[in-house]
Amino acid sequence: MPNIAGKNQYGDKLYPPDDERRAEFDQYTRESLPAPDQLARLEAKFGLKIKRSVLYQLHKRLSNSTVRKNELDELDMSQAVINVKENDIMGLWVLGK
Repeated sequence: MPNIAGKNQYGDKLYPPDDERRAEFDQYTRESLPAPDQLARLEAKFGLKIKRSVLYQLHKRLSNSTVRKNELDELDMSQAVINVKENDIMGLWVLGK
């Protein structure tokens, strides 16, 4: 029997606004939360029960930075490397090795 309404058994989701979600995802990135913990927090805070694939789609759509894909420019990356070299206690980041 065809589904005239065009909706599955789960119904419509009430997603929070993009700015709230973006701020929440940025917090998850700062805490390095894995996906299952992110899903649990979304359900606890917003009552949003989604699957992992939808979580990844939301991250991609909002283009949040992650630990691997941060959006630092070249100057900030260079400064981060300089800071690591300056604070190297063991002397392993010495140039000319």
